[in-house]
Amino acid sequence: MRSRRWPISVATVLCLAGCLGDPVGPGGTIVLRSMTESRDSVIVGAPGRALVTPITLEAVDGNGRPVVGAAVSWTLVGRNARVENADNVTAPDGRFEVTWVLGTDASEQQRLIAKVQTGEHAGTATLTAVARPVEVAAVSFVSETTTVKLAVPALLQVQATDPFGNRFTPTAAKFISLDTAYVVVDSSGHALAHRRGYTRVAVFAGSGADSAWVHSTQVVRSMIAQPETLFFHAIGQVQRLGVQLLDDQGLTVADSLPHVEPTMPGVVEVQLGSPLVVRSISKGATAVAMRLGTLMQQTAAIVDQRAAAVRFTSTDVTLNALADTTRLQAQAFDSLGQPIVAEVVAYSSTDTSVVTVRSDGVVTAKRNGSAVVYARADSARDSTRVTVAQEVARVVLASQSLVLDALQAVGQVHATPVDRLGFSVASAPTTFHSQDSTIATVTPTGQVRAIANGTTGIVAKSGIDTATIAVQVAQAPDTILAAVRFAKPIVTLAVGDTFSLSCDVRDRNGFPMTGVPAVATGAAGTVTGSGCGSLTVRRSGYDTLRVSLGGHTTGIPVVVAAAPVASSAVGDFISVDSFPSDGTQPWAPSARLNSQGELEVYFAVYTSQRDSTGYTRADMHRLVSTDGVHFTYTGRVLTHDSDICSPQGQGLENMVILPRQEAPGWRMLYAAGSNLCWGWQVFSAVSTDGLSWTKEPGVRLSNGQTVPQFPPPWPVGEGMAAYRDASGMWRMLVGTEDHVDPPQDVWQIGAWHSADQLSWSYDGPVLTPNQMPPEGGGHVYSPTIREVTPGLWRMVFTADNRPTPGHRSKLWSAVSTDRVKWQIEGVLLGSDASNLHYACLVNDRLIFIRWDDGGAIRLATATIVMP
Repeated sequence: MRSRRWPISVATVLCLAGCLGDPVGPGGTIVLRSMTESRDSVIVGAPGRALVTPITLEAVDGNGRPVVGAAVSWTLVGRNARVENADNVTAPDGRFEVTWVLGTDASEQQRLIAKVQTGEHAGTATLTAVARPVEVAAVSFVSETTTVKLAVPALLQVQATDPFGNRFTPTAAKFISLDTAYVVVDSSGHALAHRRGYTRVAVFAGSGADSAWVHSTQVVRSMIAQPETLFFHAIGQVQRLGVQLLDDQGLTVADSLPHVEPTMPGVVEVQLGSPLVVRSISKGATAVAMRLGTLMQQTAAIVDQRAAAVRFTSTDVTLNALADTTRLQAQAFDSLGQPIVAEVVAYSSTDTSVVTVRSDGVVTAKRNGSAVVYARADSARDSTRVTVAQEVARVVLASQSLVLDALQAVGQVHATPVDRLGFSVASAPTTFHSQDSTIATVTPTGQVRAIANGTTGIVAKSGIDTATIAVQVAQAPDTILAAVRFAKPIVTLAVGDTFSLSCDVRDRNGFPMTGVPAVATGAAGTVTGSGCGSLTVRRSGYDTLRVSLGGHTTGIPVVVAAAPVASSAVGDFISVDSFPSDGTQPWAPSARLNSQGELEVYFAVYTSQRDSTGYTRADMHRLVSTDGVHFTYTGRVLTHDSDICSPQGQGLENMVILPRQEAPGWRMLYAAGSNLCWGWQVFSAVSTDGLSWTKEPGVRLSNGQTVPQFPPPWPVGEGMAAYRDASGMWRMLVGTEDHVDPPQDVWQIGAWHSADQLSWSYDGPVLTPNQMPPEGGGHVYSPTIREVTPGLWRMVFTADNRPTPGHRSKLWSAVSTDRVKWQIEGVLLGSDASNLHYACLVNDRLIFIRWDDGGAIRLATATIVMP
């Protein structure tokens, strides 16, 4: 704090006053008055800290006038005490100030002495202060362990130490119990115990912390036991004995138990717990003594068994002869099921005309029938039924054997029960059972049914006697059922595979029987062998197998399509002497055997560069070979139209050649179109020599397009196979899209027919991706067919699994007996490193596109053997 100062002009006036006369005035007295506290009060502050309010004093003379400009001096009493910002002279109003920093020892009384002097006059004032610690540097419990009683609050004593070593009781301390299940501590430091034991508590004050133990105790003062007497009416019965221990506060001592002991051993036993469990052991009486220190209580225990139940040792007794006897025994039990020794049991019969009973439980049979015999002990009773029934002594059979010649055949067993004297017992029931029910079963009336071949016995039983008749089941053959074990109508297996045939021999009831039929293979020789399980596939064809056993013969018609055998998984590249100069790669090949026996391959060649239309365009070219491997390029066959938006404006692909119907020569059906305007359709050209071709006007197989736009509804022409059926109708299998609305962009193989080779009508799909497994379920197209054997055709076609990532195009095969319904066989050629397209089959020679990964598109060939 800054010292109070006055202006120079005032100081000059005071100086003049001092010079001219006595500045103090009458009496020469200087009085100092405290402006901060009254003179007699004690100032309180923190050790080593400045008081919050500066000390302000006023100096006046005997007339109460301010003493101005007097010298001020300060004197301190207190260790490490000091003043700051002290005024050295009094102000014009006689006041002067100082900041008092108290000493660090809180145990001593601190004083501040102010002296004001002017001339020969002086005045003094003494102020007293007490340093009270408030800043906590450390805190600790006074006792390491504080003992408290349950439910009686006790104050935990703690002391704090400030930074100067002064000890004091902190006013802002926080207490925490480390286990409130035993002890809780409130904000004032009072501990309240809930359970006996030791618990750690902690105190926090300022930056200090400490912990100590609280030991909670109880002292037992009294013991109460309830009830005063325990009654038991059964051995093993359990009663609960409540014992309450109370402390000097009247609270229950929950975790202590007295010592408990019966005064007479062997009557009851005691299990310690809360409450005590007392269990009866034997009949008698005893006291149960409970002791804890000098305290003792007693409870009486009385065990007296009472009959709660009586039970016969046997029930539902049957006597099989008149005057027959048996002894019934009954036992009395208490409520817990323990037997009562020497208890008297009384017996009685409800019908003495049927049975009588003596006092010792002996029962005597009087006539057929039944009666109830009772046993009583006290108020408890039990009963048992006694039945008198004459027993059958023997069973007599009318026949000793029975033979059944078919499964489920039925025969009858006749049996008569008789007593010991040989008389029929009409009321006695007779039961039947089979010694082996897997061979023959029998009904309750003796009707026997054959189940399996073999011999067994049918046992007739009445009373305690049995008789057995021998039964033989021996099936005699009556019919033979035979069938091919193949899920599809055409058996497609490789040569050498097992041809599985099921042969079942049946008896007159139509049940299968054992026996090994002989198999006679048909004249077609599709399979060889002589047993149903030992036939082997040899070749394709229609055949009839004959199965014979015991004079019965069954014929089985079969269609066998022996699996085709390819010379290579991806074929071999063909050799060509030259290639069209305006193209680099072949596409969409078709093949046929010409009249000179040469193999002709027709294919499209697209230009290597796009022309002014922005598209590559293709003409149809031809190769000729005499061996199916080495080919000679013979030139261009047909060319595309110059206008890109002409129906034949972009390219020509795929073809099939038919003998011309209305004139000598040939007619070629080929696919043409563009991906800009019309899409792909099938057109025709004619030739008289099979070499020079002239296009015919008109569309043969339409894609449904009526205006020059792309795409069309149902593009058509992705491979073609044509034939003429027995009626003279021309038919063609073509890669197309099904005629559905809205159109679906899925290639499949459809059928078309024509009476004149010019006007063709769509019949519908014959092979779709839905018939394929997933690896060929994207698109199917490019069919080529061959008659393997009369009336059995095989189709080779292209299938892929687009748009599956990494999709592959492979060559598949299917077989048919009518060229309408086709049965999938599987992959014929294919590889995960190549794509194969556009197969065309001539005899055993297959021509197709092979496009290896990283390689060029090339023509390839493979030999396909169809046994």
